[in-house]
Amino acid sequence: MEGRGRRVIRILENLKTITNKEIRAVLPGVEIVKEGVKGVKGVILDARPFDIVQWPTLKVISRVGVGVDNIDLEECRERGIAVFTTPCQELTDAVAQFTVRQILNLLTMDASRSRNLSEMRVGIVGCGRIGSAVAKLLCAFGAQVRAYDISPFLQDATKDSLLKWADIVTVHVSGNREVIGGRELESMRPGSYLINMARGECVNEAQVVSALQTGKLAGFVSDVNYGMVVKGVVSRRVLLTPHIASDTLEARAAMERKALENLVKGLGGKR
Repeated sequence: MEGRGRRVIRILENLKTITNKEIRAVLPGVEIVKEGVKGVKGVILDARPFDIVQWPTLKVISRVGVGVDNIDLEECRERGIAVFTTPCQELTDAVAQFTVRQILNLLTMDASRSRNLSEMRVGIVGCGRIGSAVAKLLCAFGAQVRAYDISPFLQDATKDSLLKWADIVTVHVSGNREVIGGRELESMRPGSYLINMARGECVNEAQVVSALQTGKLAGFVSDVNYGMVVKGVVSRRVLLTPHIASDTLEARAAMERKALENLVKGLGGKR
């Protein structure tokens, strides 16, 4: 039994990242449902890929965090599955503070060319909860700040005018639509800096590499996992982190507590 138990554990470890689509490619016509999820009504998720097809009885998804790009929302709508996220002040503070810390790191990485944040003009693309919190922190450092948002009530500059004005552009939009591509990079000031704290798809990384190589960009920061084609660029001009901006003790505790509350609420029929 002990040997068989170990074998089962190894099989489950192999299955945990494989999707039904991948299994069907090898075993066409076979429907796979993991034994451990039969009858499960609710689940708490992190950012890892999630194959909802393997959860036929699911009624509630509670996501630790605010991103839902690992969840098939169309499938959830069709099946009536409630989806909850965990926006909270601790998360906002963690990401905003991480953003400013990375800006400071980028400005001082090259000791011979360090810059004062107080002398910088910072453009914020996406001025929701996190973008607004970043703006407050930047103002405390004495930086000049302007913002662009899809809501006219949250912007004090057009996107084009902001890009042409700013020394630093930091992206905090929701969703995964590209907002910084070749045209936007061309509009930015020579020797400016770009920060992506949104989603990988929001910034065209191939165009970023080109802009770094030509000197159009002086530096790039990203806390999102996408193509990561920037890895080959000189490291002193690039800071890459694996989506850890929200990983403070306070933020994680608050999000996990909220995720549990959301799960209980959802299973109780509340939305």
